[in-house]
Amino acid sequence: MEKQEKQEKQTIALAGVGDFGRYIYEVLDADDRYNVVILSRQSKPLYPPSAVHITPSYSEESVYSILQSTRATTLISTIQCPDSAFVTIHQNLLNACLRSTHCKRFIPSEYGGDIERFPHLPGGYARSRLPFRDILAQSHGVEWTLLNLGWFMDYFLPQAMSYIHHVPGEFPVQWESWRYTVRGTGEEPQNTALWVDMIARVYEDLVHCAHQVNSLNANHWDSEITQQLSESETDSSF
Repeated sequence: MEKQEKQEKQTIALAGVGDFGRYIYEVLDADDRYNVVILSRQSKPLYPPSAVHITPSYSEESVYSILQSTRATTLISTIQCPDSAFVTIHQNLLNACLRSTHCKRFIPSEYGGDIERFPHLPGGYARSRLPFRDILAQSHGVEWTLLNLGWFMDYFLPQAMSYIHHVPGEFPVQWESWRYTVRGTGEEPQNTALWVDMIARVYEDLVHCAHQVNSLNANHWDSEITQQLSESETDSSF
């Protein structure tokens, strides 16, 4: 009987691993098909030192060097940064992928809103994600996917039950004060998604991606609530 040839692992590079990135790392790292490396501006005590590659400024040259040395095939960004820096950093990531030998699949940091119907929302996206999407649309040589889900269901959990850190005044539920924020009038439907469902979308892209350009939305906001996000927010007790 012929000995079955062992399939070579893919190396997945994660840039800017924070709360949601920790979920992605743990799921992919537990999968025998993948090696996972982390691109970070600083050391990450939660992860094996051998998996962490320091890139102080996410410069194109630094990211390119890491992609080449690790032979990464996919770059996933969960970078959260000021709007003014988002386009520059993600342009660097994209250019590094374009130059690299093996990394020809890219998932930039999106994860919120409804880009098909309301591409400029949430507010900061008009200054960050929107212009970078235009850059992506004009690029050639890298497969890319935009993943969006709206609210994580983790926002409705006590902090101790989730990696997602609560941000006072931003997330709808404030457990410390036992209050929630109603977006819009309170009558519009609001969708949420489990982080595990978002990871499933990441897997779908890694395993089945054969597209050049695609946009996957795990969530569609109702048009009325999206239009009223900045007009009406009511604090209520529960």
